[in-house]
Amino acid sequence: MTKNNPFNIPYVGLKNGLHQFTFNITDDFFKNYGIQEFTNADLILKLDFLKNPNLFLLDTQIEGSLLTACDRCCNDLKIEIFNDYKLIVKMVTNPMEMNQQEADPDILYIAFNDSHLNLSDLFYEYIELSIPTIKYCSDFENMQCDEKTLEILKKLSK
Repeated sequence: MTKNNPFNIPYVGLKNGLHQFTFNITDDFFKNYGIQEFTNADLILKLDFLKNPNLFLLDTQIEGSLLTACDRCCNDLKIEIFNDYKLIVKMVTNPMEMNQQEADPDILYIAFNDSHLNLSDLFYEYIELSIPTIKYCSDFENMQCDEKTLEILKKLSK
């Protein structure tokens, strides 16, 4: 991994076999991706990187929490995240063409002459996919939505 980008894996220097990496993800990670609907990200990504001569198997586990707002009452809501994603990376001579033709999102093609694998965008996608699309207080930590807000919403819906 390089100092400039800790999510850049220099796989050329790795021996064949299993390599394990751990990444700590905080709000700083998301600065390049625009405004997020959450704060206080405290996530750990564990990557099992199995290197074979022309193929890599990546198994990523995400665990941690972040703070967002309830979709119903806008209370602060701490969400615990745990998810597992797998990706196959294949080395080919024409990666752009192969990636355009590939229908399976769990396969990525890279060029034989590449030396690093940047995982920033991949990790960002995994985190975004791990956040529930609908977040209500009642679904997390035995919280209840703010009664005053619910009453106002009820009045406005009439």
